[in-house]
Amino acid sequence: MGTADGSPGTAEKYLQSVFSLSGIWDRTVLLDEAEAFLERRSLNDLKPNALFSVFLRVLVYHDGILIVTSNRAGTFDDAFKSRMQLALDSKKLDRRQQRQVWRNFLNHLLSLRAGDIDYDDVECYVSELAEYAINGREIRNSIATALKLAQFKGEEQ
Repeated sequence: MGTADGSPGTAEKYLQSVFSLSGIWDRTVLLDEAEAFLERRSLNDLKPNALFSVFLRVLVYHDGILIVTSNRAGTFDDAFKSRMQLALDSKKLDRRQQRQVWRNFLNHLLSLRAGDIDYDDVECYVSELAEYAINGREIRNSIATALKLAQFKGEEQ
């Protein structure tokens, strides 16, 4: 959870400060990849149970917006799920959607003028790339890796 010692007391103070600042600044809190401490509790491991209890206790007093992301929302503890007001599930991208995501990331690179990229050449592969069943994060990572590799190869020459 980003606390120095990982103790429930430290986590509680940290969460209280995050939620307090979000209220002062009128901002939304994003808890990315929340499964780390919102999964179903077990009798075998008490530390995650303590962190979960701290989170629920602090959450009760938060009157702002909290967005939680997870790849495994189905494993969330029922005590947390009962406090959610809206749950959205993202389905797998179809080929048309994947092509659009590829194009969106490529257009973003173009707007940044990132490197010496022949965008027309890359664009002709978008339909072929969309045949691979990958999600938006994997597409973003693929483009970032390809850009770094191209930059590295350009430096070698």
